[in-house]
Amino acid sequence: MSECRFLVTGCAGFIGGHMLELLLAKGFPVVGVDNFSTGKQENLAPVRGRFECIEGDLCDPAVARRAVKGATHVIHLASIPSVPRSVANPLENMHSSVTATVTLFDAAARAGVSRVVQASSSAVYGDDPALPKSEDMLPGLQAAAIMDNGAWRFEYTPKRPGVYAGVMEPEPYWEPAEDRYIIHYTKTYLAAYGDAEGWDEPTGLKTEILPLTRPFGNYAGNAFQGQVLLDGKPVPGAMVEIECYNRDGAYAAPNEYMIAQTVKADANGVFTYGVPFAGWWGFAALNGADERMLREGEPKDVELGAVLWAEFVAPAVK
Repeated sequence: MSECRFLVTGCAGFIGGHMLELLLAKGFPVVGVDNFSTGKQENLAPVRGRFECIEGDLCDPAVARRAVKGATHVIHLASIPSVPRSVANPLENMHSSVTATVTLFDAAARAGVSRVVQASSSAVYGDDPALPKSEDMLPGLQAAAIMDNGAWRFEYTPKRPGVYAGVMEPEPYWEPAEDRYIIHYTKTYLAAYGDAEGWDEPTGLKTEILPLTRPFGNYAGNAFQGQVLLDGKPVPGAMVEIECYNRDGAYAAPNEYMIAQTVKADANGVFTYGVPFAGWWGFAALNGADERMLREGEPKDVELGAVLWAEFVAPAVK
């Protein structure tokens, strides 16, 4: 980081001013840019004279080019800091938030900036008064029973279009029958309000199944493809176990071999399975962790599971 040079946009805002202080305290060269439409000079008082401050509008390509010149990293904080104001004047908001951001990103790409970090808004958390804000859904869990087993239930209503990944990262649990600890990272997807983009991006879990087939809006009979990842890399030859959630006991397996299907992934960790009938289907790829965990002073193996659930439906009959 010794050769890093930072650009902070919206540097005269409350957060921008504190960001300048932090970076300068760590010894980094910093450039700040602000049009002072909402930023205040007093926010710069603690660091005035210690950095280059550019007064200008990032919607102007010349200002954006000057600001990113020589920068290795950009921290983009410039925006209209008011949701009500953006609703009351959408054109102003588009100018300050969208046009300025696109102009900045274009200038940064052309200048060879290695990384851009863009700030979001606490408004995305809704009207929850709790502070600090958290993305952890644990407090919302409710005890439930699924197929006579203890379980947890959580309800969530999306407020805007998008593809939402629901992820459960459990605590390791001890499995006496296998003499090992087990950690299964489980996820499923929810598409809301017609949006269908972004489902093919990794979530960054320790291990996961990256869907190569859209994991929602599928008919029974479709072929489903996924790629098994461990530490973000494909797992060649991964074994994938597949089961249907037989919640109502509507299906009976002819023999024990039919309860769980098994597919072997190829050299790129990719597997394919033809889903035979409607229902929720679970895909689980199991891998061993490099690290071991102690149990009563003895090191034990750890099984890592990448689990993906997807629903396949039968077409409606007229």
